[in-house]
Amino acid sequence: MSGASHVTVAIEGDLDEYVATRLVAEAGGLVARVHGRRGKSWLRQQIGGYKNAARHARWFVLVDLDRDHCPPALRRDWVVEEQLDGLCFRVAVPSAESWLLADLERLATFLRVSRSRVPTDPDFLPDAKQALIDAARHSNIRSIRDAIVPRGSARTGPLYNPMLGRFVEEQWDPVAAATRSPSLATCRIRLAELVQRQLPDTPP
Repeated sequence: MSGASHVTVAIEGDLDEYVATRLVAEAGGLVARVHGRRGKSWLRQQIGGYKNAARHARWFVLVDLDRDHCPPALRRDWVVEEQLDGLCFRVAVPSAESWLLADLERLATFLRVSRSRVPTDPDFLPDAKQALIDAARHSNIRSIRDAIVPRGSARTGPLYNPMLGRFVEEQWDPVAAATRSPSLATCRIRLAELVQRQLPDTPP
């Protein structure tokens, strides 16, 4: 892997880092550095700097659609019309959790739930995070429920990111997941193009 292309990643949070790192590796690249982990608003404030940096290096910026109107509108708002060879800006629809849900069989096995508990069209869910949590509520393994399902007013369980990060690293299959998630399928294509692309300051 010594000749692999290095990619700098910018993400919203911890789960996104697991997903982005796995996708870069699948595309044949190596993650050089990780920026972000401070939420979507913070990433939005930094996008100008990332675009400047992408003139000379490969950058993969991954954000969740959440409740924004649509991916093209979000992309225009963040990146405008400028095309940068070093920038892969992708939107997880509606969030990175939908990409995990899209690997239906493996996620059901990991969570120890029936396949019927995992939605079949994750890109069309209003709240993929909640759908994943709802599936985990039915796990027959207490440690999984305790890790993922929130208590009180918490949004997620106390070990939500590490538990799902383990799934991403050990079991998640992006190829299989892409068959149920158009946004992931497009991301894989664009990221592979980024890794293979020859940048102006990169020796042949």
